[in-house]
Amino acid sequence: MTTSRLALLIGITFFYLYASGTAPVNVGFGDSDVLIAAGAYGGVAHPPGYPLYLSGVYLATHLPLPVSLAQRAHLFSALLYALSLSFIFLSVHRLLRHVPLTPRLSRFTSHCLSLVATCVLGLMYPFWLYAQVAEKYALNLVLATLIIYLSLKLITAAKVSSTRYYLFAFVTGLALVSHLSLWLLTPLILVTWISRWPRPGHLPIFSLLSLLLGLALPLLLLWQLNLRPSPPVSWHFPATAAGLWRQALMLDYFSQPQTSLPPDRPEALVHYSRYLILSFGFLPSLLGLVGGLSLFSQRSPLPRQLRIWLLCFWLPVLALSLIMPWPGTLAQQAVVARQYLITYLTLPFLLSLGLIYLKRWLSPLSLSLVLILVLIWRLMTVYPQISLAQDTAMAQSYRDLLNQLPLDSLLVCTADVSCFALLFQQAIYHTRPDVIVVPEAYQFVALKLDRQPQLKGFDYPQNPFVLLDYISWNLKSRPVYVLDLQPEYYRLLGLNRGLFYLTPQGYAARLTTSPASPAATLYPYSDYLLTTHYPTIDPVRLQRLAGTAQRHLINATVNPAELDLAKSLFARLPSPPSPATIVPPPPETAPLNPLNQTFDEVLKNPRDPEPRRRYAQSLQLTGQTALAELELTNALKLATPSSLPVF
Repeated sequence: MTTSRLALLIGITFFYLYASGTAPVNVGFGDSDVLIAAGAYGGVAHPPGYPLYLSGVYLATHLPLPVSLAQRAHLFSALLYALSLSFIFLSVHRLLRHVPLTPRLSRFTSHCLSLVATCVLGLMYPFWLYAQVAEKYALNLVLATLIIYLSLKLITAAKVSSTRYYLFAFVTGLALVSHLSLWLLTPLILVTWISRWPRPGHLPIFSLLSLLLGLALPLLLLWQLNLRPSPPVSWHFPATAAGLWRQALMLDYFSQPQTSLPPDRPEALVHYSRYLILSFGFLPSLLGLVGGLSLFSQRSPLPRQLRIWLLCFWLPVLALSLIMPWPGTLAQQAVVARQYLITYLTLPFLLSLGLIYLKRWLSPLSLSLVLILVLIWRLMTVYPQISLAQDTAMAQSYRDLLNQLPLDSLLVCTADVSCFALLFQQAIYHTRPDVIVVPEAYQFVALKLDRQPQLKGFDYPQNPFVLLDYISWNLKSRPVYVLDLQPEYYRLLGLNRGLFYLTPQGYAARLTTSPASPAATLYPYSDYLLTTHYPTIDPVRLQRLAGTAQRHLINATVNPAELDLAKSLFARLPSPPSPATIVPPPPETAPLNPLNQTFDEVLKNPRDPEPRRRYAQSLQLTGQTALAELELTNALKLATPSSLPVF
């Protein structure tokens, strides 16, 4: 069988494997739900907008396939992941064919080693898990593997093909605009350009034009998506060159104050290494380490040029593992795990080199056979845990939550997973369109909210005041509910301090100005989580346990009976907290404005956050109904960016 046909067969096989595990509903993985909701209507995602991926989602969700809209989007990601594995196989095979061994590796041996290395990546837990989910990282992996393949073709070719070089430049342009993680490939791209820069006869100007075209195409597409008339979910930006520039470069994201501490580099590397071993397995990780160390050895099987090429690919990955700390919360661990996806592309190359490096002691084919047996065992044991085909309980829980709310309610959520699941339910299934959902990422529904100006009192530029304004302004006119309230908002609302009170009504809680008794509620989703096992290496689904437990813990401030349910859910985590530490958040007793400062006194020292934070509480959230009794000049001062409190 030819190499290209074998690569095609690998892609088809893995697509079938991944497709069989896709869910018929939204699954609440990262940004998945909101990307489907925005993509299905041709909208824009959060910066940088992801126009290429959302355009693909739009096309996929409009295909006449006999599956749900959500599953079509998931199948699109499965296809992209399978395609990336085909490129990985072609790249590893080409690398092995240029290893100067005596005797030279046969085509059959090269195919076997490349196949094993590719399957190790394809069956890796995080890679396999996210291949079943509509997420932007799917396109990132295709662009990355295509760049790797084209780069290797150019590096190893006896004669540079102008067409291939132009394609390489074009794909590079697409990648650099698509996602920041793809900038890890910059050293590899530069090495390729420097070593294979076209001579005057190859018209290098066309290479630069191809690069510019690749850079411009996503921006033009982003501009067009932003002009579409009012999709229900879309992160619109000002239709100006400056607005496009800020969206594409994520300038508004980077302008936020950074409060995180610098990472503990040795600890970050330990966590990354542990995660790799749990993801790939001990034997593949060990062989990959041997292959990586062989690059620094005099006996390296690779020629110098290919060693430099592979080091330019591998070392930035190691740098990322040092730069990116391993967070303490499951939600942030899930984010980091997704960021790591592109780093796993190095392992098939290093693993294949490790097999060759050990050939003086063991036959590469013998080791490959052992790995094949390991992979078969992994396939049989992991598939039941990793398949999302029956993972519908979470989506049903959010549908039930919306259906249980009173007519014309306002629901504020401050956790992305919950917010995006609710937006998906309303945009795709049209569940309870009368309920006004205000997510913390309110930009996704800013146009929809702006069409109802009576919902807010002032035009605040950013959170927390945007959400707090929607909450306080609507307390007298409609039922107001909160979901997954983060500690920051819990403090700002002054809960259980005589200002606002939470009355649990299921997973959401109604916000009132006087205490009320909670109604008896059933929690079928919690019961489902108590009977479901999630592996330690799966932080995104373990977060479901932790997040649901936290909801019950908040509710326990009013309904102590829910404390036992919270403890039961926490106990199912890999590292559960001590039962003695699982207590509802106590009410604060400090006065809201302990210094009795006036508004102007607070603004005199804008770098002192604590008095401003306390004063913001006493001004905006005293239960005096939505800033209505504030003087207009003071409200406008509060709305200016320079006077916003720092959190």
